[in-house]
Amino acid sequence: MTISKLENHYIRFGVDEKVIRDVMSQALSRGGDYCDLFFQHSFGNHIRLEDHAVNRAHCSIDFGVGIRVLKGEQTGYSFTDEITPKGMKLAAKYAANIADSNKEIAPVQVKHHRVTNYY
Repeated sequence: MTISKLENHYIRFGVDEKVIRDVMSQALSRGGDYCDLFFQHSFGNHIRLEDHAVNRAHCSIDFGVGIRVLKGEQTGYSFTDEITPKGMKLAAKYAANIADSNKEIAPVQVKHHRVTNYY
């Protein structure tokens, strides 16, 4: 069997088919109808110019997995940047619990406060 580049990429982080199946099993453990895992690993370089000169430069790395669980009309979502079986199973557990929750959440009361503008 040939391992694709994508599969090889995640094997470097200890994520193989068995780990994915275990995480999905945890995500569906509370009766979910569907789940998906969204892996992200991206790099960014940002340079800001002002008056023809470099004003600011930085780089970023986004790395993690989002886990979504659907159960009827409910959706649970959780994210972790800990790409380990333990970290992903914990995120899957949270997503499953959220999707399984029938609790209605009351709207949050937002109050307007005047503050002094010092700028």
